[in-house]
Amino acid sequence: AIIVRTHLDDVLPVISFATHTSRPMLMHNVDGVLRPANRRGGSARVSEGQKQQQPTTTMGKQSMAIQILGVLLLLEHCHGSCTICPSGDPITLPEAPLNLEEPVPIETCGDLDGFMLFIEVGSDDCAGVQTLGGLCGCPVPEGACQLCPSPEESLRDPLQGISLTSEIAQQAPTGLGVNCNFVDSFVQSMFTQGSGECTAYQDNYSMQCECQATQQEPVDEDTNEPPAEEEPDDGSDDPIDLGNATVAANPCTLCPLNQQPSQPDKTITIPGVPFDTCGQVATAAPYLDADASECVDGVKLITSFCGCESAPNSCSFCDGTVAPLPDKKLEWFTASVLETYGVSEEAAKVFLQEGVTCGMFESYLSTLQDGSEACFANQLRRDYCGCDTHPKYEVLVWCIRVSAFLSLLSSLGIIHSIVRDPKLRALFYHQLVLAISVFDTISSLAYLSRPMVLPKSQVEYQTFGNDQTCTAQAFFLSLGYGSMFFNFLLAAYFYLIVAQRWREGDFQRVRRPLFTATALLGLSIALAGLPFYEGNILTCYILSPPYAESWLPISFLFFIPMCSCLLGITVFTLLLYRF
Repeated sequence: AIIVRTHLDDVLPVISFATHTSRPMLMHNVDGVLRPANRRGGSARVSEGQKQQQPTTTMGKQSMAIQILGVLLLLEHCHGSCTICPSGDPITLPEAPLNLEEPVPIETCGDLDGFMLFIEVGSDDCAGVQTLGGLCGCPVPEGACQLCPSPEESLRDPLQGISLTSEIAQQAPTGLGVNCNFVDSFVQSMFTQGSGECTAYQDNYSMQCECQATQQEPVDEDTNEPPAEEEPDDGSDDPIDLGNATVAANPCTLCPLNQQPSQPDKTITIPGVPFDTCGQVATAAPYLDADASECVDGVKLITSFCGCESAPNSCSFCDGTVAPLPDKKLEWFTASVLETYGVSEEAAKVFLQEGVTCGMFESYLSTLQDGSEACFANQLRRDYCGCDTHPKYEVLVWCIRVSAFLSLLSSLGIIHSIVRDPKLRALFYHQLVLAISVFDTISSLAYLSRPMVLPKSQVEYQTFGNDQTCTAQAFFLSLGYGSMFFNFLLAAYFYLIVAQRWREGDFQRVRRPLFTATALLGLSIALAGLPFYEGNILTCYILSPPYAESWLPISFLFFIPMCSCLLGITVFTLLLYRF
């Protein structure tokens, strides 16, 4: 008996397949050791302990008797075994490929059918195997759920690769081809037609697994033969046409979590993707590589627009909630601005033609990491799309106002101290400091008005202005920068009085023309910037690319004057140090 039981432990493996709610497919022996069964009745691998239990020599008749007894016990064990088809019918597609990888290779339905002898009918393992019945040609049970609810319809392309929901993805055996045929087989074995679960699966996969009317072969009534072949359909009426395309090795996905968009019928134009609705884009996306420009510059920019759920830790306009005004146009977007966001020039032209909306921009944000610098910078204008103002934006605004207010008080204090004292007013040095303080007062008032004078089309937080108030602020801000020219004169004053021995009378002789020329220079620069003043997030001023077409205006009206003054101040300081 010990010898027979040891022999049967090697012969009788128990095959455990995943049910629709539990573990992946397993094959294990009664002793817990993974091994395939030997079709001749023996084990493919025998443990050392088992080898020791077997006698080293046996007589032919004893061996024959043991083998016969083993066969009898095997037949007793196989009584009431499971079948792939729930109805008990034999499979009609034994050569259908399965290509299961774990725990042992199972290449075809015929191979799987050979293992069914060792699975008890009615067990959870049996129900798990029967979810694959549709792949092996089992007849559809009466009243069973099907992806195509109408009897007159069938799957357009049963072998089309699809993106599974997380529920089915956890149940799919390792190595099994993931296609519409697999999902159809799964729902046939699990649900009845018209049930809530069946309807949910039909809705979820209706876009990926399209149904078409089952066409009967037409027959000519007179000749009883098929009619002459007609010109093939050009596919112009089909919702999508993927041709001979295959799923990419690194597939693109419309929704980050591989779910279906909640608004599949929403119309959208994507550069490089010749489809019209979000549902069609979701179907076609896996055929694009995730790094392709059509995916990065197109598909990924409409995830939120199509109602996809954002991935965990992804950036969003409203901290995890959808923007209340998704269709509101973002007026400040230009082709160069879109280019900074990684959108190609071709894609930018299409988006600008349609108009960039809050919903489309929110889709772009979902590709960024939450808490990143890029995410924060793009959230500064989120109140324009109906979200609450970003708290850090409020802090920025008030930091500017507080520093501008302190600067204003300091400048007014200096002006008051000099003006009230006739002796100080008469000295060239204090006249320079007075001019610097006057221009600083102008710029401090301009900073203090941020962002109240901005147009409401730029940002919503505490904005009450329009284009005219924005231009006025930019003008006075630029005029206030005239103080840097007087700072240059102050550096020259120290050099001349120390190194060149100038006296007060020398400075007074050149004071009037010098002050007049410096003030006019600052005023001229402020007036020259009038055609270029625009609003942008926190202030109004001359914009630089990508928010402007050229670097020339801001270079000639800000960077070059400022750098020239800084260079001159540095030179005079070094000359004074050398002296």
